[in-house]
Amino acid sequence: MSATTEPGNITELSSLTTALPPSCIAFSPVQHDHVVIGTYFLEQTSPTEANNAEPQVRKGSLLLFKLVNGALSQLDDLPLNSGILDIAFSPHDPTLLCAATSTGSLAFFRLTFSSLTPIHETQVTDPKVLVLDLVFHPTRRDTIGITLSTGSTSLIVLTPTFSISETIPIHTHSLEAWTLSFSPSGEALFSGADDATLHATPLSDISPTGQTIVDRRSHTAGVTAILPLSTTSKGSILLTGSYDDKLRVLRLVPGRRTQVLAELDLGGGVWRLQFLSESPGEWCVLASCMHAGVRIVRIHFDGWEGVVDGEGDGEWELDVIGRFEKHQSMNYGSDVVPSATDCGRRTVVSTSFYDRLVCVWEVDVPP
Repeated sequence: MSATTEPGNITELSSLTTALPPSCIAFSPVQHDHVVIGTYFLEQTSPTEANNAEPQVRKGSLLLFKLVNGALSQLDDLPLNSGILDIAFSPHDPTLLCAATSTGSLAFFRLTFSSLTPIHETQVTDPKVLVLDLVFHPTRRDTIGITLSTGSTSLIVLTPTFSISETIPIHTHSLEAWTLSFSPSGEALFSGADDATLHATPLSDISPTGQTIVDRRSHTAGVTAILPLSTTSKGSILLTGSYDDKLRVLRLVPGRRTQVLAELDLGGGVWRLQFLSESPGEWCVLASCMHAGVRIVRIHFDGWEGVVDGEGDGEWELDVIGRFEKHQSMNYGSDVVPSATDCGRRTVVSTSFYDRLVCVWEVDVPP
């Protein structure tokens, strides 16, 4: 297809549709032109089947593509007996992919040059429970943080053969726990849920220690994305997304009420957040905004060292510098091709759920 231009110096390069709705996406950290897309499909049930209270049947797949001259070429398609809610590559073993499933498990795969090979599936909870989000611990290769449809957040410690060595409960939200994130050092765990609460739990190694900060005031709907900007002994600065369409900058300090330092309405539920570039006091973020499509957001703050030390709120600037709005349904997943440099022309692949659309496009990321 010919390239088309969207607002914000964005150029669409190509698109395709998948057989099942795409729910999540991740580029390989070592084979930068390889990208994996997870899919999720809920089977329709008849009224008779629904009255029998049988578990809903979900299925999915993992699709492997290679990006060639701005277009995606499919290399592999692994049908699965579960829907896929989230996927992530290990930062400690970058050919290892983990998938969160709709049947209460973590499924592990090995990425080669042209295929995904199943390694092991680890049952971490009841098969009727959905694993909604997963994050590898930043410093411990054997530990993964997960959230569940029951609202619980846990750390799963694995053996070298991917069996469970230990499950460490962190806390339980009153509704579905949509997202979690570690601080870069692994000394704090943040989670958000459909109950509009944000939890921040300090960790000693992988054990909860100290008092969990629970913020019930900052969001008016479910908390769906958390991206730490800074975490020190004096507190944390977080970027959060919510079903209420808002992107927020929060400061969490033990013993004090959480402060909303800045916020911006992005026009759709902010489902996922990812850095495109980052430096002290300056960030560019890729935001997957459900029915509104994709936003590129610039975040700027002049007195960064002061706000980290808890000295003043400062003047934050949050600006949408790019929009990709071809998607006609829920944009749950977007990712950027890994690059040695943060700024300049970057290639993004974004997905939308009900129309099963996958788009490849380019955007200028400012220095």
